[in-house]
Amino acid sequence: MRDFFKGWRRKIGVLTLGLACAFAAAWIRSEVTCDSIQVIINGHKYRLYSYKSSLTLDEDAFYPLNGHLD
Repeated sequence: MRDFFKGWRRKIGVLTLGLACAFAAAWIRSEVTCDSIQVIINGHKYRLYSYKSSLTLDEDAFYPLNGHLD
């Protein structure tokens, strides 16, 4: 098995194939399931979600960090 992974081109090829399989699985999953990630950076809330084969990035104008509008 070690002989199979000799050379950097073969290693890069296996890595690329793995990434392509992961991307295809995520693409098929997004047809029926909505996945989202929310991050708050400096009071701005960013939402990245995938649904119906599309990626969307939303930003809320202001999100108070302490929960109060002072």
